[in-house]
Amino acid sequence: MPNGSEFKKRLSNRDIIRAIEAQKQEIEEERRRPFANAKQKVVKLRKDKEEELFRQVHMHRERIMNKLAPQQQEQTDNEEELIAKAIIAQRDARLAQQQKEMAMLDSIASQREAMRQEQVQKEREDNQKALDMLYAKKEADRIFFEKQHLMAQKIRRWKNSKRLRSGSSNG
Repeated sequence: MPNGSEFKKRLSNRDIIRAIEAQKQEIEEERRRPFANAKQKVVKLRKDKEEELFRQVHMHRERIMNKLAPQQQEQTDNEEELIAKAIIAQRDARLAQQQKEMAMLDSIASQREAMRQEQVQKEREDNQKALDMLYAKKEADRIFFEKQHLMAQKIRRWKNSKRLRSGSSNG
């Protein structure tokens, strides 16, 4: 049965292990932050690029509309529709590529997180095994010393009883 100081040592060890784990998680979070920030910057740049492209297409359309004579309007409308469809198709393809890249980045991040969690769990288990072994060794030592103490008491009693018997037979 552990005494008060052993209990305090266990609590202290547990607190130390928790502090180490918290520090490791903070370090891992700091390592992940640049990836998340870069990911957000890439998304924003792409969005800005698309908005600029859309603005340019819109300005181009307005210039064309202003320059064309009314009889060419129908032909222009058809061309613009084709251009718009091409732009939409290009944007859709770009979005699909972005989604694919984002999914890949998410997959990598998930895999890293799973590996980190595995490592943390393994470290916890290793730490717990080490503590269990330490406590088992302490308990074995305690039992051994208790047996030694009992053996020494038996030997003293035996010697005392022998001395008493020899003293009474001589007297």
